[in-house]
Amino acid sequence: MLISELSEKLTRSSNRIQLSKLRDLSLTDEGLVIGDSEPLWLDELGTDKVAKFLGIPVTYANRVPAELRRFNVNYLLNSSPEDAEVNLHLMGDNLTGIFEADKRVVALDDMARTLTRVLAANDEVVQFRSDDSRFHMDVLVQEHSVNVPAQNKSWRPDSDDITHGGIRLIGTTNPSDLPKLQTYMHRLVCANGMAIEEPDRQVTLRGNSVEEVLAELEVNARILLGEMPARLAAYAATDSIAIEGNVEQAILQLGQDRGIADRVITRVISAAAELPPVGLSQYDIAQLFTQIANIDGVS
Repeated sequence: MLISELSEKLTRSSNRIQLSKLRDLSLTDEGLVIGDSEPLWLDELGTDKVAKFLGIPVTYANRVPAELRRFNVNYLLNSSPEDAEVNLHLMGDNLTGIFEADKRVVALDDMARTLTRVLAANDEVVQFRSDDSRFHMDVLVQEHSVNVPAQNKSWRPDSDDITHGGIRLIGTTNPSDLPKLQTYMHRLVCANGMAIEEPDRQVTLRGNSVEEVLAELEVNARILLGEMPARLAAYAATDSIAIEGNVEQAILQLGQDRGIADRVITRVISAAAELPPVGLSQYDIAQLFTQIANIDGVS
C-alpha cells in the first residue's frame, strides 16, 4: 500500500476521540447512547470498560442481571457533576475506550494522518496494523536508499543488499504510553526489516495536549527523514570496517551491547565457525545475526 492509498483510506476512517459530558451518556439494552445519537454497540469488553471507569467492580457488573447493571451505570452517570466530561474512543459504531477528559488520548488514525503529511505519495507502507488499542506503521521511503554489493560468500545475501530508509511509528490509546518514532531500514534481502533503536534516533513524543503530541510527531519525522542519508551511509560503511581480533569476542560484544539473549548469541557464534578467521567486516557479523533471525525465526 502506498502513502497515497493510505491517505484515501484514512479519509473514510471513523476511528476518533469524542469529548462528551458524562450526564449526556446513558446505557440502554441496545448500547451506549450519547445525547440523541444512535446507540453505540457494546460488547462484553466495552461494557467492562464503562463499568471500570465508573468504579463498578467488573466481576460484579458481569454477575448481576443486565437490567441491574444498566441501572447502576445510569445512576452513576446521572449523579456525576454537571460539568464532568469524558473522552470516548470510537471506531465506527463501537466504543473501544473511555478515559478521563484531562487525559491525553491520541486517536491512532490521527497519528497516521500526521505522518502522511511528511511522506511522499509513492512511499510504501510496508506494515500497517491498527486495532482498538494499538498502532504500528512501517514506511519505506523511496527517495533514500543505499546498496551494499553482493560478494558471492555463503554468509552474505545472494544479491545486492538494497536498503531503503524509512520510519516506524508505534503507539497505543493508553494515555500513559506516548507514541514512539524510530528510524526504520527496509532491506529487500531481509523482509523482517531492521529498526534502529539508538537513543538519538528513537523519539518518545511528548506534549501537554493531543495537538502538541501530533505537532512534535511531524517535527521529529522531518528530522529523522533529514538524517536518513547519513544513517544509510553509515550502515553501508560497516562493510569497510574490519573486525580486529577474535571474531567470537566481536560477536559477543555486539550481541550484549544490543541486549540480545545469550542463547541467540551462542547460536551466532556457532554459525561463525563456518567463516574465515580474518578479513571479516562489521557488516559480515551483522549478517550472521540476520541469518539466524531469518532461518530460525528468532526475534
